[in-house]
This record gives sequence, C-alpha cells and structure tokens, in this order.
Amino acid sequence: MAAKLEKQSIDFEALVRFCQNNSDRHVNSDKQVVLIEGVGGAMVPLNEQHTVMDWMAALDVPILVVAGSYLGTISHTLTTVEAMAQNNLKPLAVIISESEHSPVPLQLTADTISRFLPDISVIAVPRVSASESSWKRTTAVRDLIKIIRT
Repeated sequence: MAAKLEKQSIDFEALVRFCQNNSDRHVNSDKQVVLIEGVGGAMVPLNEQHTVMDWMAALDVPILVVAGSYLGTISHTLTTVEAMAQNNLKPLAVIISESEHSPVPLQLTADTISRFLPDISVIAVPRVSASESSWKRTTAVRDLIKIIRT
C-alpha cells in the first residue's frame, strides 16, 4: 500500500535476489548477522501477488517473529505462527518486546504464548529507554543472540 501511494511497485523477484546477494556477502563472517525486517507482519502484501510470508519462504532463512505485549498480541502471535506452519515455515523464536503501555506483565504474556508454542523459544525483552545501556546486560538479549547464531 505504501508503494502504491508513492506510485511505485515492488518487484518480488528483484527483492528476493537483492536480499540473497546481500545476506550471502555478510553471513560468512562468524561475527555478523543480517536481519531483514518483515515490514509489518507475515501477511502484509508486498505487491498484488506476494506477502511478506512469501518473501520469507523464498529466502529460506531463519525467521524470528517479533511482537509487542499489547492487548491482542497473544492472538496475533499465535495466528501468525499458525499461518507460517501452514506454509511450512517455523520461526527460530518468538520475541515479545514490551510495549509502552502493556496491560499485563511482560513475562505473563511470554509464558502464555510459550504454553501454546512448546517447540519454539519465546523470549521476553523488557522495555528500556534509549538512554539506558542496561539492555546489553539483559538475559533476553543474550538468549536472542544465542538463538540467532545457532
């Protein structure tokens, strides 16, 4: 929709080639990880025929599902993972990033999602201000880095 508003279109095959070419160049290093953001969710249309999920499938790369801890996130997250499973995709992990105005404790949201996704790591990442460096010391970030590097 954003591309359409800009009177542009997304060439799906060119997008896939670009990602493959650029991720191959960096992944050979033990210290670098390339992250490709899925622009709003697995079912977001990229063009008239393709969704972000099609993009994930075409790239055949490890997937992280990132969700907030807002009201409705449990349903959104479980629905996303189910839709992915129907397309033979399985995320390495689900990351719950604490929303600014979470209606319930972050860990409760993560624990609830974990009960329904026993074979997928669920990591709760607490909200910190931009000026804090404490995020570097959280176990959630260390857990996430371990999952990405395996």
